[in-house]
Amino acid sequence: MSDDDEPKDESTGDSEQQVEEEPADSDQPNVQSDDQPTDSDQPTEQSEEQAAESAQSAEQSEEQPTDTDQPVEQSEEQPADSVEPTEPSEGQRAEREQPAEQSNNKAADDQPADGQTAEEKAEQPADESLSPSRSKVVNEILPEVIPAKYKHGPNEDQARFERLLPGVDIEAQRKATPGYTTCGALPAYVLRRLGGITDKGVLCGGLAGVRDGLVDKQGKYHGGAKALGAWVDHDGNNRPKAGDIYILQGPIHYTDKATGADKIFVGIRHIGIIVSTTKNSDGTEAWVTADAGQGTGVNQEADKQTRTYDPKDKTVTGKADKGTVVGWVDLDLLVSKSAGN
Repeated sequence: MSDDDEPKDESTGDSEQQVEEEPADSDQPNVQSDDQPTDSDQPTEQSEEQAAESAQSAEQSEEQPTDTDQPVEQSEEQPADSVEPTEPSEGQRAEREQPAEQSNNKAADDQPADGQTAEEKAEQPADESLSPSRSKVVNEILPEVIPAKYKHGPNEDQARFERLLPGVDIEAQRKATPGYTTCGALPAYVLRRLGGITDKGVLCGGLAGVRDGLVDKQGKYHGGAKALGAWVDHDGNNRPKAGDIYILQGPIHYTDKATGADKIFVGIRHIGIIVSTTKNSDGTEAWVTADAGQGTGVNQEADKQTRTYDPKDKTVTGKADKGTVVGWVDLDLLVSKSAGN
């Protein structure tokens, strides 16, 4: 598609595809677009006759495990030779108490120190596998604004949306641009919070401008991840990493004002942030993403979701639609290039 045919960078998120008219080829710098038991190796209380029988049995056969190798459950099921067991010696008590203390310590070590559930940890890559910038985005910045809801839902969700887009009037925005959504707001917020990023295209809060830069009145592009050397085209073999900003392309519907006809063009329709990617047994992949531009109409939302990526056609399916992965802004490259490296 020529520059004249390419739409301006108005965000059309996962939940909204219809726009009023095909936009011009520019990006507006605004927010647009979607107690453990004691050691089981110790036997239960036994009579002196039982202990002697166990020792004799151990001498007769090397293969038969000694009583100390039998678990507590087995020892309790074996019939006793005497009605009342004798009390264990002080040495036996000491041996039993020592493993129990070790077991208790182990249980304490297994408790999550940060209060996160196993499911929440599964959504977050291990810190040691992430660069400082990626770790900050996934584990610190995103929780500031995820989940978020505009004027509906729990108060804390509404507060997070206000943090994401302070003072925004989505009703007014949608009257001016019926297809207006907020997907571009999340990458812009994250990069500003990360710090060190100054490129106006990357920070524009739109769609194509993040990749291509902003276009002036003469049609010249300025900035953008491509110009910085931080853009990665998806070739089907490479994969984005946590913190990368991915872009989806697909059909977009719009109404031709001159004729009133419903038309379609292929363009960038969504932008979001990668949280993690894992392989599924059927050959597809599970991509956990963080996305704004969710919800419907004025009830805009931002949240995490698990998308299905199909390597056969490089498409990703989300809650609302399906798009082709065009590529992504490599976060580490963006930080490095922005620092002049």
